[in-house]
Amino acid sequence: KDSGSSADPSPVPSADVEVLSTDAQVRSVSLADAPALGAAVTACDDLGARMMGALMAEGGNALICPVGVELSLGLLYAGAASVGTGVNALLGVGQAAADDAQAARDSTWRAIQSSLQRFDVADPAGLADFDPKQIPDKPLLHVANRVLVVGEGTQVEQDYLDAARQWYAANAERASAQEAQAALDQWAALHTGGLIDKSGLNVDESTRLVLQNAVLLAVRWTTEFDARDTAQGSVFHRADGSASTADLMTRTGSFSLVAGEGWRALRLPYAEQDSKLAMDLVLPDAVASPADLPPSTWGAATRALSRAERLPRGDFDVIVGLPRLDLNPGAVDLIPLLEELGIGVRGLELRH
Repeated sequence: KDSGSSADPSPVPSADVEVLSTDAQVRSVSLADAPALGAAVTACDDLGARMMGALMAEGGNALICPVGVELSLGLLYAGAASVGTGVNALLGVGQAAADDAQAARDSTWRAIQSSLQRFDVADPAGLADFDPKQIPDKPLLHVANRVLVVGEGTQVEQDYLDAARQWYAANAERASAQEAQAALDQWAALHTGGLIDKSGLNVDESTRLVLQNAVLLAVRWTTEFDARDTAQGSVFHRADGSASTADLMTRTGSFSLVAGEGWRALRLPYAEQDSKLAMDLVLPDAVASPADLPPSTWGAATRALSRAERLPRGDFDVIVGLPRLDLNPGAVDLIPLLEELGIGVRGLELRH
């Protein structure tokens, strides 16, 4: 998983890569045909909660992308009949029979990735001109996977390259050890619209294979915040009990609003409501770290908000105040977290 880190924009060197051929075609799988959809979504929610708790325990803000981690882990084992300890459970197919686990795993995550990509660009090359200050009129949700083989001596089974393409729409390329770092940086910059211009990985003499995943979201609010309504210098309470000040974007309106044990949640819809894209905001009833909320909170809030959207709204307005967020957590090593979850990923012999 190459989550990357953002930095000041700078020219990304052009890398010399060889495209590895495959005759495989990307499979078409709908959400309705995903055999383990519910379990996969629950597993992804749980992973996100565990990631959030682990990173926030270290202090500061956290930015996580559990679906990107799940897609990367699925890509690592694309087409594989045998996987590492706990991997199938983490991908939501732990209950599948051994003979069906591979098919359930790959087809379910193919359906999930396809669903996200219904808002994708037709040609990723167009992202080279992406301007984060000009949000597109139509929602953009770009998801990409890539396999980079490092060095001429590293051989990868053709069956694996075919499966990576079929199930995860991953292109496969080869770069020399000298070109690999530039190749990783160049791919990260393109597929994040330039927002992340350096790979989170540093190539060294031990690097043989890198799996990269990128998720880019650019979408307008259904009703945009008015800059004239900014609440200047508002009090902002930190999880440790201290306070700071922040300028808050504010809006008053009718929103889906629900409450759970110790928290409230509100849904801010994005443009083109038929897309069902939205930001769900969860606020503890008392000042607390998100890591202190039960891991089930995030999934429960989303499900409750989805139910609330189907009900008539009450006759009351909600005042929303949000700070702008600039999250740059840097590179995160996922191996220790996965090991804490009982996932065996070190020293594996990946026969595929």
